[in-house]
Amino acid sequence: VKALFFIFLASLFLTAAAHPSRSITNRVFDSIARVSIVRGEQQGYCSAFSINEINRYWMTAAHCYGEELKVAGQMATVIYRNDELDVMILAVPGAKARAMRPSNIPITPGMEAASAGYAYGYLTPIIKSGRVASAHLAIDELRGSFVVLDFPIIGGMSGGPVVDRYGMVVGIVQQSAPDGSTGYGVGVLLIRAFLLGTTPV
Repeated sequence: VKALFFIFLASLFLTAAAHPSRSITNRVFDSIARVSIVRGEQQGYCSAFSINEINRYWMTAAHCYGEELKVAGQMATVIYRNDELDVMILAVPGAKARAMRPSNIPITPGMEAASAGYAYGYLTPIIKSGRVASAHLAIDELRGSFVVLDFPIIGGMSGGPVVDRYGMVVGIVQQSAPDGSTGYGVGVLLIRAFLLGTTPV
């Protein structure tokens, strides 16, 4: 499985890098799941979040692809995969969760954000918080605008959501800097397009 280091986006809360409230954290945890990946003889883990409760669609990172994918222990089918943007959508008939919604808060440097996911593939999710270091970073080999967070992401959290102070999605955990100090993810406009159904899948 491709290195489970990642990046992400964000729009955040106004306290000194504090975690979201317990109620919001619990709500986010209710909408994410662990992704089990089998690729050849290798096994790995990522994270995913619900984007359509009725159709049971889940979003994760494209580098989390494998010949066999399970979300919350249920078999998943790839219905959209874009390796350039590192975005993948899975249909998981056996896994239903409250769909997350995109944030309308503008992303600006210094804002707080939090990312949630299944670090190291553990059965229990964690949440990490920090600040936005850059709101519109261009990366030569990748398309789109990226947000940089000033805190490291742990392997296994790739594909999980980055949320604002209200628990609304502002990005997806994708990749971290080589030294693990920062993370990156595609912009909220693309995420919003998927969550609102304006991007075909």
